[in-house]
Amino acid sequence: MRYTSTRADLDIDFATVVASGLAPGGGLYLPQSWPHIDQAELERLGAGSYAQALAFVGGLFDGGALSAAAWQEIAHKALAGFRHSAIAPLNQLGADHWLLELFHGPTLSFKDYGLQPLSQLLAALSAHKARKLFILGATSGDTGSAAIAAFRGQPGARIVILHPHGRVSEVQRRQMTTVDDANVLNLAVEGSFDDCQRFAKALLAERAERTDEAVLSVNSINWGRLLFQTAYYVYIGAQMARAGRAFAVAVPSGNFGNALSALIAAKMGVPIRHLIVATNANDALSRIFTEGKTTRGPVRQTLSPAMDIQIPSNLERLLFLLNGCDATKTAAQMADMAESGHLALPQNWADDLPFSLEAHAVDDAEILQTIRETFAGTDRIIDPHTAVAVAAAHRAKGAAGCAVLSVSTAHPAKFPDAVEQALGFAPPVPEPLARVYDAPERFEIVPSSLDAVRAAIG
Repeated sequence: MRYTSTRADLDIDFATVVASGLAPGGGLYLPQSWPHIDQAELERLGAGSYAQALAFVGGLFDGGALSAAAWQEIAHKALAGFRHSAIAPLNQLGADHWLLELFHGPTLSFKDYGLQPLSQLLAALSAHKARKLFILGATSGDTGSAAIAAFRGQPGARIVILHPHGRVSEVQRRQMTTVDDANVLNLAVEGSFDDCQRFAKALLAERAERTDEAVLSVNSINWGRLLFQTAYYVYIGAQMARAGRAFAVAVPSGNFGNALSALIAAKMGVPIRHLIVATNANDALSRIFTEGKTTRGPVRQTLSPAMDIQIPSNLERLLFLLNGCDATKTAAQMADMAESGHLALPQNWADDLPFSLEAHAVDDAEILQTIRETFAGTDRIIDPHTAVAVAAAHRAKGAAGCAVLSVSTAHPAKFPDAVEQALGFAPPVPEPLARVYDAPERFEIVPSSLDAVRAAIG
């Protein structure tokens, strides 16, 4: 298994790809080909554990870099801090409607499912060990705390996380800023998540030229994140295949990494028949699927702040695939988008997907109503991002005859204000979150400029 870039024809090995940020030329890495999982293998995986599925998926993409035993050890260590024996359990909401719960990791967010294995993978690989590891990420809420939890205290590693000042929930901020390990730096940028992401990309490109450190992105621009997120779709899809069921997934979408992981799983043979892309009022992503084009606009603050994004980074990977893996064409389109703010999909783009797709935008009023209705019907409290997925699933027209899995990306206690606004009371706080409210914080507020962020990092 070798890797290429969305903006240049490259031939790169797995270890280099996962221990890096952007590809040379500013593109994003993707495999040159896709492995296929046949029905018999899916049924075998469906009878096994999440750890077995995680190790199996990792081994499909590593180009022989690690043994099966090494992958089993990575999976075991990565999942040791998860709080549910099933890791990614399903809970029923209604007839043929289920929640796929992805908040049972150390920081109670789906980001743990990608970042805990990534940190263990990097520890197992030798590619970066001769140099220090510089880890940089931008977060709209959950990536930062999950990355810090995964890499805190790791010898030879330094992690810097940018978050938009005042635009993440208090508990999300505290999960990052109460970590006192010396190798962690939190910067609160006086701008939007899109600003943070732009600065992170620029600094990753700058520091990639250095020879004294390996530079790693922990955002979903990192291929390792997508690889390990694909594992939960393979795991659940294997169970569905064993039961003879096709299914649809409703994915709350910010940077489009989670939905793209579902696409990757479907390309590998997982029986996902329909994808429901769910956005909040920042609807550039839903518009590109309903209209075939979109324009970057101002970011609006919503009750689902982790999705307050206009142009998601992983849209570039999708565009590359829809362009027939034409890197030159994709590079030109991304350059035009950077200048004009406009982006269009190829004609007949939907014909090249392994499933049908629809997209819906959900505003704050509908988020609150969905939290209320879900609690009234099931006694289950959901967070505002999960509510976006559930609301979109209720509206979906293309999922008839399928089991619908709404992806639950965060524990409701991470967003107590939104839950209290909807229900009149805050959700119970699990012990891992309760601790952060009493701990001192450590972070630096910086102006929204590349120079200011660069200076703060040093």
